[in-house]
Amino acid sequence: MVGDLRAKTAFRPELHGVRGVALALVVCFHLFANGRISGGIDIFLTITGFLFTRSLLRRIWENDGRLDFSRHFARIAQRLLPPALVVIAATTIAAVIILPRTRWLQAINEARASVLYHENWELIWSQLSYEAGGVGTSPFQHFWSLSIQGQFHLIWPFVMIAVVWLATRAGWRPQTVGFVTVSIIFVASFVYANFLVSAQPEVAYFHTATRVWQLALGGLAGLVLPQLHLSMRLRIVLGWVGLALIATCGIFLDGGATFPGYQSLWPITGLLFVLAAGFTGTTFSADHLLTRRPITFLADISYALYLWHWPLYIFYLIETGSDTLSLTGAAIILGASIVLATLTTYGLERPLARAFKVVQNYRKPLIVSVATLLVVGSVGVVSGTYLHTAQAQALSGDDIDEVSHPGAAVMAEGEADLDNYFAPPFPTAEAVAADIPDIYGHGCTQTHRDEAGSDEVLICEYLPGESVVEGTKTIVIIGGSKAAQWNPAFEILADDNQWRLLTMDKGGCQFSLTGDKQLPPVQSDHCQSYNENAVNLLTQMQPDLVVTLASTARHGEEQTPEGFVAGWEALSAVDIPVLAIRDTPRFDWDVADCLVSNDYDSHACGAARDELLAQDFESVVSTDEVPDSVTVLDLTDYFCEEDYCEAVVGNIAVYRDIHHVTVSYMDSLAPFLGDEIRKKFPALFLEPAL
Repeated sequence: MVGDLRAKTAFRPELHGVRGVALALVVCFHLFANGRISGGIDIFLTITGFLFTRSLLRRIWENDGRLDFSRHFARIAQRLLPPALVVIAATTIAAVIILPRTRWLQAINEARASVLYHENWELIWSQLSYEAGGVGTSPFQHFWSLSIQGQFHLIWPFVMIAVVWLATRAGWRPQTVGFVTVSIIFVASFVYANFLVSAQPEVAYFHTATRVWQLALGGLAGLVLPQLHLSMRLRIVLGWVGLALIATCGIFLDGGATFPGYQSLWPITGLLFVLAAGFTGTTFSADHLLTRRPITFLADISYALYLWHWPLYIFYLIETGSDTLSLTGAAIILGASIVLATLTTYGLERPLARAFKVVQNYRKPLIVSVATLLVVGSVGVVSGTYLHTAQAQALSGDDIDEVSHPGAAVMAEGEADLDNYFAPPFPTAEAVAADIPDIYGHGCTQTHRDEAGSDEVLICEYLPGESVVEGTKTIVIIGGSKAAQWNPAFEILADDNQWRLLTMDKGGCQFSLTGDKQLPPVQSDHCQSYNENAVNLLTQMQPDLVVTLASTARHGEEQTPEGFVAGWEALSAVDIPVLAIRDTPRFDWDVADCLVSNDYDSHACGAARDELLAQDFESVVSTDEVPDSVTVLDLTDYFCEEDYCEAVVGNIAVYRDIHHVTVSYMDSLAPFLGDEIRKKFPALFLEPAL
């Protein structure tokens, strides 16, 4: 039976202790178990649902279906924002000092996302996307759970208002309507979570919808548990069993691969047992342990401890160059985290809480307090946005002086090789890693993940004019990101020749039709299906030219897979001409990071040509196997000298990561690409070559 709403939620010391234990487990498993998942975050989210659902429903019911939003959100902001803003600011400053400049833009993006409580979604894009700007593990990553909590605090009041509205109109008890509503939300989210864990576990872990069931289950517990009347003996047993489940979850389960699916019920069930046991006050109970001073101290600083430990952990790994922490390193970080958490809790959080209590009965001081917090947050957001915008603007090469930044021009036949430049290399160190084609981030590219629906062919369309007119030539680029990297150069040619440019990009999915999965390139089932769908679509479209890859180079081994040739043959069979461009060099290190770390030393970050590509390209692509409708184009001489491939050519950084070419360099290469294509396909151009 659902409990009566009249009884207000009282402070529960054993619950405070559980929260401290849960977040302490998160920290300890991160530091001493190489980042293993403890289940503490799942408990943290469930506690949030437990504390707020019943309380919100009661307040809204007592206030005739209304909620004082200003007071409600001010109380939440007063408790959560000050420590979070301090850590975000400190982490941002440390990121600028410690991280390579190639990662500054992403760090600022994530700082902004953390302030605005959508870091979980930023992680899904930046850390999991094939073309993402995020590199390595983010020092802001732990804000994903706080973001979900913030989203819950924003949405849940409206759910409870709807519950009270429905109960009032129907003449039902609000707790009954609330129980049914939250149960429906719980079931829907739980089913979706288990589906997504099996389909996309890396997305499921951060996804808001897959975590709602944990918050909802806590809410159901808040509505039901007050009505339970258990014997003292059973409560003591439940308390110890619950605490054992909480403590052992990270030992027996690999939460990183299975949470937040059904396996995360292990720690949550432990929490529910402790909640059902309640505070017994007996000497031999779990709550006796949970209310002892060492545990309550951890509980008091748990929020700040969680905030501080992760950036310290990440920055320590970066500074030491290690992949894992030693026992000594873990102890150092834990000690530093406890010190910072204590200072934050007792020097910032507690004084602000006392000040808030003093002014909470006075509207004007309250508004001033909340406004101050909002101003602080806004300053952080505006500062981050400004830096992001200023650095992103550095990506625009429209005003580059071709004399000081000639790029590919120095590699063109008959051009002088300029040895000295009086301007800094372009793009700037902060921007080079983000110098990606503008097709990304607009929903027209397909995910690299092997998931339902990812075999649908999406199209990024570029038109130099307002519409397609009669006689407009259609050029299609297909073959994953290594083909799509040519998009910027083709956009310039499209502007000059009134082409309709279409780019079909599924990350990591090269244009290959081989049915044998053992043959390279090894690609997912959805990639194979994507390419088959693309052939069908191209057959219907009948473009004037399809641009794709002629080879793939990995660790100096370059080849033209049988699947590439099969794809060319499929297009040849429907009279579609193909331009197959040789792969660009692929390094064993991040060239952009190397340039930043070595003061843009082009030679130090480059490599010998024969270490990156085959010495004889004609032996890679057999002319006997290439259909007559296929033109193979080798532009390596625009990237490499006879024996060496530099990282900077013509004062422009060539690579933005291990193997993708920057937009800036592609822009400089466009006229020479056009000259080469014109030789083979003169009918595509508006004017004949001079």
